[in-house]
Amino acid sequence: MSLLLAACDPGITIRQPSAAGTSSDSANSNLDDLEIKVESSRLLVGFTWYIPKFKIANRNREAVTITDVQLIGLGVTYTNDVHDPKMYPATIPSKNSAELAAAFHLQTDVKGFFDRPAQLRVIFTIGKT
Repeated sequence: MSLLLAACDPGITIRQPSAAGTSSDSANSNLDDLEIKVESSRLLVGFTWYIPKFKIANRNREAVTITDVQLIGLGVTYTNDVHDPKMYPATIPSKNSAELAAAFHLQTDVKGFFDRPAQLRVIFTIGKT
């Protein structure tokens, strides 16, 4: 008699919630001209790597240069582990968009990390190339 056992961690879907509202702060007026959409991802609960893909639409009158991406959650700021010179810095011309990716090695598994809201922070400059 042969017996085959297989096991798998249950999965978790990580998605971006709908925007609750926009900021009326004039210092953040340029943020209204950038739209960031994070692709939903399905990961196994025990994974400690989060590798989001996202699209940034630039509605500014000037080019936007994305210099880095960070993930913030559970009181920790994670730096992007993608160090591909072909991807960062990424210049997005006015009225265009770009698909980018990042990679974060978490101190905990994705289930524990995303039990609470997290923030993907995009660091950029406007008009400077």
